[in-house]
Amino acid sequence: MSKGSDRRTSLRLSPDLHARIAAECARRPGNVSINTWIIESIIERLDAIERDRLESSSGE
Repeated sequence: MSKGSDRRTSLRLSPDLHARIAAECARRPGNVSINTWIIESIIERLDAIERDRLESSSGE
């Protein structure tokens, strides 16, 4: 998706959750933003859901 077509969504995070994500970002090499970390986490979760769905449909 090109940058011009990105969609914006606001998230409300508790201070604790925000701090936990920020701490994970700080542990990563380089400069990983909270936004990048959240996007990566969403992609990982969606991939896992899709994988589970494919495995359960092939086992029927």
